Amino acid sequence: MFSSIDVSTRNESAPNSLAEFSQIVGERYVITGEALEPYTHDATFMEGQVTAAVLPATTAEVSQVIGACSRLGIAVIARGSGTSLVGGSVSLSGGIVLSLERTERNSD
Repeated sequence: MFSSIDVSTRNESAPNSLAEFSQIVGERYVITGEALEPYTHDATFMEGQVTAAVLPATTAEVSQVIGACSRLGIAVIARGSGTSLVGGSVSLSGGIVLSLERTERNSD
């Protein structure tokens, strides 16, 4: 059974979570502000709102980011290249985009 998560009340953890994500993947790979725009939509007309895009490079980093989001109650939207035509990588309820674009050339 699925349950909905009210992410609107969870935004107070954003500064702490951004710092934690930066420790995991490096500050350069936590995207916020205007640079976040490409991560708010895919190839459809749909647009969403997210706090950050986090770009892990290894499966260990993916696991750590997911664990932090679980602990902090932050919604996670997984994203590959963003070329989807069905809106699957567009967040309609906030959270972060977990972009897997850096993992393509890595294996661990």
